[in-house]
Amino acid sequence: MIYPDASQCRCITQPTEEPVSLAEVKVHLRVEHDDEDALIAALAIAARQRLEDDTRRAFIDQQWRALLIGDVAVGRPIAIPRPMLPTSGTLAVLEYLNTAEVWTEHEAFRIVHDQEPAVLHIREMPSDLLNQPGEPIFRFTWNAGFAADHDFVPGPIKTAILMLTAHLYEHRQLAEQAEVYPVPMSINYLIQSYRVPWLGSI
Repeated sequence: MIYPDASQCRCITQPTEEPVSLAEVKVHLRVEHDDEDALIAALAIAARQRLEDDTRRAFIDQQWRALLIGDVAVGRPIAIPRPMLPTSGTLAVLEYLNTAEVWTEHEAFRIVHDQEPAVLHIREMPSDLLNQPGEPIFRFTWNAGFAADHDFVPGPIKTAILMLTAHLYEHRQLAEQAEVYPVPMSINYLIQSYRVPWLGSI
């Protein structure tokens, strides 16, 4: 199994909506004024991104891209870093950057979705691969997330986002060097069953 390097994987299109709305966060924080709306929204996004990194998944529809350099070959499955969006018709594109060839699923590759992490299997390599200088470089682009609609994000994930946002909000001032504000253990309890197993460094 090939595990893409974390430094070669990134989110290229952020979600158009968050798993929890600003109004929901403010209710959780018991904030009734609008003076800190921008701050609270930013903290909620930071909380979501931190928990996504911790669980190795995307919570709501976003586009990801991974560079696959050198070791790609037919018969060597590739772990997909963030589970793909389950809806039919999800975009998944594999590009061979050495010659700018582009494939969609079922052409030169297939994806096994019924496991985590999902696995990319390349069916065939470019015919002119041996004639190209340097290592082969592929770029895989896909949509990741539980769903495109926040209503389908699991409740424990939403609760964890609210709790971590509250923690960040309560400790939003710069701490003294000796001060430590540990994240509540209950957040870890809420997300632990959603972690994607991973043997790489991501």
